[in-house]
Amino acid sequence: MAERVGVSVPTIAKLEKGDPSTSLATVLRALTVLGLAGDIDLIAAQDTLGRELQDNALRRTNASPRTRTTSTPLPPPVAQTPPVVPLLPTPSVPPRPPRPRKPKP
Repeated sequence: MAERVGVSVPTIAKLEKGDPSTSLATVLRALTVLGLAGDIDLIAAQDTLGRELQDNALRRTNASPRTRTTSTPLPPPVAQTPPVVPLLPTPSVPPRPPRPRKPKP
C-alpha cells in the first residue's frame, strides 16, 4: 500500500491512526489507490460547519459598502503636515578620563 501511495510505511500507519499531521495529498492518493477518490466529495457534502463558515466568509467579503445618507458632499481632504518637534539640547557631559593601562607581564 505504502509503495503504491508513494509514502513510507510509518506514514501509512499515521494515516490509519488518524494523525492530523498526515497531508491531505497523502489522504487523497491513498483514497485513489483504494478506488475511493470520489468519496471525498461525500465528506465535503456533509460538512455543515465548514459550509456555514464558508457562507459567513462570503457574506463578509461580498457585502456592499455603506453609503452616506446625508445629501451634503464631503469636504475635500486637507493635507496635513507633520508637527514640528523641537530638538532637545544635548546635555553637556564632560569627557571621561582615559583608563590607565595595565602593564604587560
